[in-house]
Amino acid sequence: MPSTRPDRPAFLGTWWEKLIAVVVLVAAVLLVSHWWNSRGSSGPARPGMAPATVVSHGAAEDDRMELTVRYRVDGKTHEVTNPVDIKSFRAHDKVVWVCYEPGDATDASIRLPQDPLCGQQ
Repeated sequence: MPSTRPDRPAFLGTWWEKLIAVVVLVAAVLLVSHWWNSRGSSGPARPGMAPATVVSHGAAEDDRMELTVRYRVDGKTHEVTNPVDIKSFRAHDKVVWVCYEPGDATDASIRLPQDPLCGQQ
C-alpha cells in the first residue's frame, strides 16, 4: 500500500528536528537565566541593616546626643557610636537599627525609624 503525503506536514516531524529544537530552547533558557542572575550582582553592593541594642548614651547637647549601640552580624557582635536626634530617638520608643557595609560590618552608622533606608539618600 503506497503511503500518501499528508496535506499538512507535521511540525518538526523528524527526531533530528525535535532534538535541535530542544537544544535551542535549553540554550535560550540558560542564556536568559544567566543574564537575569548577572544583572542583580552588577553595581555597588547594597548596605546591610541589623537591629541594635542601646548600650549607652552621652549627655544631650543641641538636641543631639552620642548613642552607642551593639549589633550582631554573621554571629559577631559589634558596637558603633554616632550622634542622633534626641526627639526622634525618644518619639520612636528608642528603636534603632544599624546600617553597615557588606564587606566590613564594623563600618556602620545608626539609623532611626524616620531616617531613609540604608543606602538611600
